[in-house]
Amino acid sequence: MHSVIASERVSSSIGAKKYIVDLSDEERETLEQFISAGEQRAEGNTRARTLLKSDDGSLIRQ
Repeated sequence: MHSVIASERVSSSIGAKKYIVDLSDEERETLEQFISAGEQRAEGNTRARTLLKSDDGSLIRQ
């Protein structure tokens, strides 16, 4: 999967990087299909699930 996902870096007082995740309907569908296929490595599935969960406007720390 080679999708560009729009994100915006947000400052953090603790020093961790935070990003706002805003997925399009097509990107959400692609990630859901990626997970449901079950043929990928666990690391990729975890990242896809994290993006889907963060799409509600939550922040991801890196």
